[in-house]
Amino acid sequence: MSCVGDSEGVVEVIAESTQENGGRDINNNTKRSAPAAEDEDGSNKLDNDLSSRPSKVLKKESAPNYGSKEYWEARYKSHSTEGDETITTTYEATAPGHEWYFSYDELQPLIMPLILGESDDEVAESDYDEDAESWVEEEEDDEEEYDHDEDDEREDYEGGCIEESESNNKDNIATTETACSEKEANAISESEHPIVSNCDNATTDVKEANGQAETSHSTSNRPKRVLEVGCGDKPLGSDLVLDLLSLQANSQVDAKTIVDEVTCIDYSDTVVQMLIEKEKKEHEHTTSPTDGEQPQSASLSNLQPTFRSMDARSLPFHSNTYDLILEKGTLDAMLSDKEEGLSNCIQIVKEMARVTSDGGAILIVSHLNANESKGMVWLEDVVFSGLKAEFLERSRSRSAEIATTTTSLERRANSDEQVDGDNYDKEYVWSVEVHGGHGSYRDTKRDNNADADNDVDDDADGEDDAMVYGPAVYIIRKKSIPAVVARELFGKKRAKSTQDAQSKGSDGDDDVELVEMPPVKLSFLSYDGE
Repeated sequence: MSCVGDSEGVVEVIAESTQENGGRDINNNTKRSAPAAEDEDGSNKLDNDLSSRPSKVLKKESAPNYGSKEYWEARYKSHSTEGDETITTTYEATAPGHEWYFSYDELQPLIMPLILGESDDEVAESDYDEDAESWVEEEEDDEEEYDHDEDDEREDYEGGCIEESESNNKDNIATTETACSEKEANAISESEHPIVSNCDNATTDVKEANGQAETSHSTSNRPKRVLEVGCGDKPLGSDLVLDLLSLQANSQVDAKTIVDEVTCIDYSDTVVQMLIEKEKKEHEHTTSPTDGEQPQSASLSNLQPTFRSMDARSLPFHSNTYDLILEKGTLDAMLSDKEEGLSNCIQIVKEMARVTSDGGAILIVSHLNANESKGMVWLEDVVFSGLKAEFLERSRSRSAEIATTTTSLERRANSDEQVDGDNYDKEYVWSVEVHGGHGSYRDTKRDNNADADNDVDDDADGEDDAMVYGPAVYIIRKKSIPAVVARELFGKKRAKSTQDAQSKGSDGDDDVELVEMPPVKLSFLSYDGE
């Protein structure tokens, strides 16, 4: 008997020469089994020898945690990338090429408007509320279709009420009506909201900022840049490129004038290499047409996805680089790690938020639906925490750089270009759209045999607990507002030290700083036909 360890360090006890069947060795020489030696007390000597060996010889190391890099490397290596068979069983659902949650075709009505742009009527007019008491402002959808009327009157910020916002998804895939909740002006005391006195002055700046954002969003002709995080072996980015090339073939519009970069990243070197080889073969096929086929026009560029091995927790890109970031199932997989899953997910969201461009968006697909309590907890613990982490990191970086210079004029004089796209004169605000459907009632027959404690919990949860929802799509938009407006709306007074007083003199504007992330507008959208 000998101990053999494989490349992964797993130690196994194997038979070196003999086989149990027939007592033959590898040379087929017949051997007679020797009787087992016994001690005086009748115990088997061989058993004693085995039991005296180190226990690690008889054990195997546990499999890598689901979601870890080691797990995905092993999984992708164990499967062949050839074939695209129908998924019918749970085991087959783990095979390469399986599209978890939604396919690209199902997500296309949500993805393309983010790339092609939305009309002025479809762009939300305000993504923040000056009177939000927390950093999350939630708006419920009444699940009714809304016919937009350009002559409809919209409420102003006067009296402390957020502007009414309507959004109707392009292609009528999703509809929503988000309206301002009625607030009495006298119910908001100046002590609770010290910025109310400055509301009239801030309103003009807010409207101008939103108008500028809408104009640039709808008229910008700059090609978009797309990043997919955790692409796996069925990247959305590849299907997006095919969709754009199809549009190019039908309209003779160069796809690269719409999107000039689609980068798909995954931290599995194995799957990235698979995708590179697959893309190379497909590209060779399209550039070498068979008999009867016409080659692509030389005047039109051939957009191709790029695949890179990369850790999403530490992206090497500059801030404000990508106009659209896609993430499908990566956060769900990472969250399965009980020890570091939550912190890893927060770090991924923080990095996605950082590299998202001003006016850009993040599209996340998750089986955790915010229409359910468990999904709402995930939204707060992962998404909102990640956005907040990006805000805090940016604030610390900004404060550190300001401390090394004296005036904004000196900073601009010493800098030939904008650092990482950041700007001291603006602040970012976020809005989150939850595309989650209507849900369906749960089969209560399964709960008939539940114990009394579970019955009490179910009763406490109320009717919402009877509804079940499928996966949700989250569209997280990033917009900028003037920093002075952000400080007026969301800033807080800070204690003024003696050193600050000497350096800043009597200027009181610097006493107000943005110490918390601006409120996030949360909207729930429903789907037609459900």
